[in-house]
Amino acid sequence: MSELVINNKGLRLFRRYNTNLGLRYDTPPELIEAFVKGVREIVIAHPETRSDSFNVEFTGFGDSALLVMVNVYFKSLAWGIEQSSKHRLHIAIVKLAKDLGVDFAFPSTTVTIEQFPEKKGLNLKYNIDKERIDAVITKVVTEFNSENPIITE
Repeated sequence: MSELVINNKGLRLFRRYNTNLGLRYDTPPELIEAFVKGVREIVIAHPETRSDSFNVEFTGFGDSALLVMVNVYFKSLAWGIEQSSKHRLHIAIVKLAKDLGVDFAFPSTTVTIEQFPEKKGLNLKYNIDKERIDAVITKVVTEFNSENPIITE
């Protein structure tokens, strides 16, 4: 019993809200970056969120979506105020996505039929030129290193 963690919710100063937003897999990297930046700015501007403690990050690759994690803390502990604060946050995010041209994903499956009786098979064309691949990797890694300083804590 002494090793159990006790979470006294009555002593909380803020309410944590964590959600994942799923973007379509065909969203270009530039729009992913713009969307994440815009959501961060919305959180900072929101009067009911802590602007000194939040995370908005592109965190992974889901089954049907590119995942953007939103982790914020609401200032009010009152349930009704928290819900209206979430509403305002969600509406602002939906408007941002619409204005940027970013679409939210929904569970989906892509089916590729390689042989169909009256049609030719799909000839997927991938550019596997080694020089091009090496150039792309070098470019992306160079940009990554120049734009992202090492984080130390």
